[in-house]
Amino acid sequence: MVLLGISGSLVVMAPAVQAHAVLEQTDPAAGAVVATAPAQVTLRFGEQVAVRPGSVRVFDPHLHRVDVGGTRHIAGRGSVVGVGLPHTLPAGTYTVTWRVISADSHPVDGSFTFSIGHPSTVEGSVAQQNHGSRAVGILLGAARLAGYAGLVCCAGAGLMLLALWPAGRRLAASRRLVWFGWACLVVSAVATLLLEGLYGQGLSLAHIGDHHVVDATLHTRFGVIVAVRLGLVVVAGALLRRTLSARRSQPGYAWSTADRVATAGVAAVLLAALLTWPPAGHAGVGMQVPLALVSDAVHVLAMSCWIGGLVLLVMTLRREDLSAEHLGVLTKFSRVAFWCVTAIAASGLYQSWRDAGTLDALTATTFGKLLLAKVAGFAVLVYLGSQARRWLRRDGGTRQVLRRGLLLEASLGVVILVLTSFLVNVEQAREAYAAPLLKTITSENLDVQVFVSPAKTEPSQIHVYAYTPAGTPVPLFAVTATITLTSRQLGPLPVTFTDVGPGHDIANLSWPATGRWQLDLALQTGPVSTSTLQITVPIH
Repeated sequence: MVLLGISGSLVVMAPAVQAHAVLEQTDPAAGAVVATAPAQVTLRFGEQVAVRPGSVRVFDPHLHRVDVGGTRHIAGRGSVVGVGLPHTLPAGTYTVTWRVISADSHPVDGSFTFSIGHPSTVEGSVAQQNHGSRAVGILLGAARLAGYAGLVCCAGAGLMLLALWPAGRRLAASRRLVWFGWACLVVSAVATLLLEGLYGQGLSLAHIGDHHVVDATLHTRFGVIVAVRLGLVVVAGALLRRTLSARRSQPGYAWSTADRVATAGVAAVLLAALLTWPPAGHAGVGMQVPLALVSDAVHVLAMSCWIGGLVLLVMTLRREDLSAEHLGVLTKFSRVAFWCVTAIAASGLYQSWRDAGTLDALTATTFGKLLLAKVAGFAVLVYLGSQARRWLRRDGGTRQVLRRGLLLEASLGVVILVLTSFLVNVEQAREAYAAPLLKTITSENLDVQVFVSPAKTEPSQIHVYAYTPAGTPVPLFAVTATITLTSRQLGPLPVTFTDVGPGHDIANLSWPATGRWQLDLALQTGPVSTSTLQITVPIH
């Protein structure tokens, strides 16, 4: 009950999901002024995205929708989406809002403006696309956690029973554990298919079961993977009914060839179901996808077998003296656990580098902090496992001591699973973190510091500081600037600075795209004294 309480509290307090797909370019560009009305608005993302008819909306200066034809992928490219516009549109400023689903199932949204002919006043502000129901987000997080519980109790413990301790199938506790895990897998898959569309489209629970929403989910890469997982779990259930039946679990039962085939089949199907997790998460997108999929598969399999074995032993150890059978199983599991830990450490090291990239990203992002917490829990788990191995080697231990140790290990395993369910839901540290840019330039006896944070395509600030060579702040009468991305023919776009103190001006902006931007600054330090400088700002 304590573990369930902790798990539930963590799910409720789960952080909001961050964006996974990055908007790299728009046409027209954000802030651009075009001479004539474009035929369509297009957005290019850093990975494939899923859309629905209203994913991209365009509003005129009076906040009336003017887009036509519905959102679609352009030229069959999954990373480029667009929406049509009327042949004639009056001059003025138009607002574009968008909400798409990234390849790893998470929604991302935003907005920008462009002008036709000349900028104009916009009457009010356009509400952002619906960010969705908190209840849907909580339930979807609980469904993901149930899926991990199913991995451990059905796939992990089930594989341990089939390969390591066949005689353990006669114990009712072991059979109940596997069936509990199987139920978790079914509930998780069904709930995910019902809730994912609501979550992605920002709808409330009132729309649950809407066949249009579910159908849209089933036409996404993520939805197909979960549907395949559900099918495999159903097949595994049918095979488990044969291999875990009370009659076949009795001592002395003569197993037929069909029984042995069913046993091999359930092991294969459980393994196949387990392998649907990597392509549905972070490993399925980004860099080095083939290697990441293999690494994540090894990680998930090793973690499931290790923690599943721990839970299985806790559920079957009673308070009476240890039997020779239990000692033998514990010794075998100890060896398996060693190789599981080795696989987890090796694959986890690679995944940490792939997901974070730098040490700074580990301490400066939500993903990094959760990953460090998971690593800390893993280290404690390894220590407890090494202590258990010493007890076994020394004198076989006592049932009470071993059971308490295993219970503590299993409890930590549950916490690690909860942290893992959060990691799946949070933007990778490599994507979320962009090191602030700080450059110092000397121009005409003037030291200028330019600080950009964060250096990525999201709301950002540019700080400009001006000093004499002796370090005294130099008052700035005015700061004017433009930004240009030559490689994509964006700009020059104006940047407005505000004076916030002696020798210190700030500009707030959102960089329209990733790339190496050119920042041109003009600093007026006197009635007729102006210094100009140019720097390159890499935006991620």
